[in-house]
Amino acid sequence: MNKPVDVLFLAADSSRSKTYAQVMQHSGLSVSRTLLLRKQKAQGTNSAPFGKPTSPDVEIVLPDLKIPLVETVEKISDKFDIVENYGGIKRSGIIEYLATHRPKLVIYSGYGGELVPEEMLGLGIPFLHIHSGWLPEYRGSTTVYYSLLNDGNCGVTAILLKPEIDNGDIVARKKYPAPPSGVDIDHLYDNAIRADLLSEVLAGWMKNHEFEGFVEQDESESQTYYVIHPVLKHLAILSTS
Repeated sequence: MNKPVDVLFLAADSSRSKTYAQVMQHSGLSVSRTLLLRKQKAQGTNSAPFGKPTSPDVEIVLPDLKIPLVETVEKISDKFDIVENYGGIKRSGIIEYLATHRPKLVIYSGYGGELVPEEMLGLGIPFLHIHSGWLPEYRGSTTVYYSLLNDGNCGVTAILLKPEIDNGDIVARKKYPAPPSGVDIDHLYDNAIRADLLSEVLAGWMKNHEFEGFVEQDESESQTYYVIHPVLKHLAILSTS
């Protein structure tokens, strides 16, 4: 298993983090340290066969969300710490934790809707975030459904976080086919395609402990999407049938 130097996996106890961890393990990748954020209730209990192909040409690793995150983290991390009863990124001592350990890279998989504060980004540590949308054209939330409706496929973008929402420098982008009919998009497919790009980006970063290139987002091409209406979401799901 390849071991990046001084990489921190900052992970909420969520279906996305479970997917990231399992795909990193599947790809032979590991991190030096994980900080696991736990609220009182864990998210995501759905399950699916591991490694189910999505098309004849593309295989996306789908996670088994019944496996506790800590079980996989123990296999991919040299060390890990847990924040119990997590009360928010500003109130849980995370800034102090990062300032103490000062990793060279943070893989960010926080709770949905929570923004990384400027004070944390001001530490000068790159925060790698995987956005489910082809940036800058698809900013905001539930963009996977808008992409299915508009383009018939799904885009994923790896960015280095800036204070503005989804506005960091792009380090990689990739398009994926629509999911097979019946696959849980929210907990399985959306997270799985993010994890797939994450594994590629992290493997590339490991070579020289730097990213191969950066692309600044063109504001003139940007569009922000908000939480999708249930009817449009249903239509997007039907489009995969």
